[in-house]
Amino acid sequence: MKVAITAQDTDGDFNFDSSGPWNEFKTALLEDGHKVVRLSEEPDAIICNNYSPRLLSRLKSIPYDRRAIIFWESPTSAPQVFHSKVLNLFKLKFFPSPIWASKFNGEYFLWPQNTGYCLNADSWDSRASKFCVIASEQFSFVDSELYSLRRRVVRDCTSIIDLYGYGWDRSRFFKYYRVFQEIVKGLQSRKFKLQQLDLRLNTPTNYVNSVSDKAEILQKYKFSLVIENNLEYVTEKIFDALINGCVTVYVGPSLGAFGIPEEVCFASGKNVKDLIGVLEDLPHDAKKVSSIRDSMNGFLGSEEFNQHQNSLVLRKLGMRVSEQLKSRTK
Repeated sequence: MKVAITAQDTDGDFNFDSSGPWNEFKTALLEDGHKVVRLSEEPDAIICNNYSPRLLSRLKSIPYDRRAIIFWESPTSAPQVFHSKVLNLFKLKFFPSPIWASKFNGEYFLWPQNTGYCLNADSWDSRASKFCVIASEQFSFVDSELYSLRRRVVRDCTSIIDLYGYGWDRSRFFKYYRVFQEIVKGLQSRKFKLQQLDLRLNTPTNYVNSVSDKAEILQKYKFSLVIENNLEYVTEKIFDALINGCVTVYVGPSLGAFGIPEEVCFASGKNVKDLIGVLEDLPHDAKKVSSIRDSMNGFLGSEEFNQHQNSLVLRKLGMRVSEQLKSRTK
């Protein structure tokens, strides 16, 4: 079967790097007898990485049961993609969240992680006893978003948090424009929910800079605060913190549902007062810190951890998509 694969950020063909982890995805298809072709080569099936409205004309030439989509965005950042009109365009749907897979009748896959960082545990005593946050300043008006909690906490805890990431130092005009964009996006998706918007849009006083090397920054700190984008999926943030030796306070979905032991971090709820209390108290609880570090090291040396490795995840995902497409030809 001739299979076309779209890029994650455009409506064009996926550009495979012969030595990159995504090559494992392509190899799984080839080994199963498929031929990977360009969109212009009249494919028999299509695998979309995310969705663009410009793909609609392409989809019309592909039988419904040979259309697959892999979701890399969340309802928080791309609510329009989770609209029933988009979901109904695809027979095969793959999600990096068991919650979405159940809710939208698809299959779950692990989020592929870069597990190649080098943990320098010997540097612990020389690290700063503050919390590092690496995240962009984002806005959303979709239920289950955690951007608003992140924006509030980093501004309320300036003495114990150092903040890195894109967007925090942009102008107020730019941020108001981004708020307007997200309101429109939420209304169009019919998933709009007006949360209390923290209008402190100034650059936080604890903002340091954007980041080109997350590992270099994280290994300067004993602690990390990871507030996920959404209450329904796990991104690379928790893995970045763990691999680089940070004891992490975590807000997000239950890690156990995503193949990550709960003990590798301190899980906190969304209550702002309680979360700030954890951030203030944890650095002084040597016994708890030691216990979390032991759990981190155990996980990082386990087969359970290896299952999240990006090349392995993408090969397994390619195999599963291939199997599903082949079953549609019988």
